[in-house]
Amino acid sequence: MAGLAGEELTIDTAKAATPSRLVLIDTTELGWQRARCRAKAHRLLPADPVLVGFTTLQQWLWQRLQVPAPAHA
Repeated sequence: MAGLAGEELTIDTAKAATPSRLVLIDTTELGWQRARCRAKAHRLLPADPVLVGFTTLQQWLWQRLQVPAPAHA
C-alpha cells in the first residue's frame, strides 16, 4: 500500500477496460517476444515495479506452484 499512497495514479479509461495479462519474459527472449507481440498487434509494456515487484512475483510463483514460499532470514 505504500506504493499506492506515495504517488497519485493516473488511470487511462481506454486502457483500463482492455483485458491484460502479466507475462514474465526471460531477457534472452525479449526480442523474440517483442516481435511476436507486434505481429499480433498486442501491447508489450514493462510492469510497474512498485505494484509488481520481485518479492510479489516470487510469492505468486510459489503460490502458483503450490509450494510454500521460503522463510526470509
